Amino acid sequence: MFGRLFLLFLIVPFVEITLLIKLGGMIGVVPTIALMIITAVIGARLVRQAGFSTWMEAQRRMAAGEMPGQQICEGLVLLIAGVMLVTPGLLTDIAGIALLLPSVRRKLAAQLGKRMLVQTVAGTGPMGGQQGQHREHSTIDGEFERKD
Repeated sequence: MFGRLFLLFLIVPFVEITLLIKLGGMIGVVPTIALMIITAVIGARLVRQAGFSTWMEAQRRMAAGEMPGQQICEGLVLLIAGVMLVTPGLLTDIAGIALLLPSVRRKLAAQLGKRMLVQTVAGTGPMGGQQGQHREHSTIDGEFERKD
């Protein structure tokens, strides 16, 4: 796992720099920078909209007494998409936009959900015990005197 992440963090920046240099040579430096800023702004707005709708769906499911596992996974995918869109580069922008597409996001979230273990505990109160039960605590009442 560490080796894959190391390669990812090593290879992706080199590919991004190469693509930015080639694009800058084709359309110019200022348009390239403007394109990166525009994709970051539009991407942030799209992530916000998708995140809000995912949050509302999760709220609806929780109100209905259902576990919003799919929505939690979609939220994680949206977080990754947001990071990719704000990160400067063409490759990360393309990947971030792909993750914003509902079909891609739902499919990836479903795959993520299969790998995650979701454990629920029904009917627990704030102290971890069953609702309606009263927990007794051992309290010792007494006095003390400090002797120096």
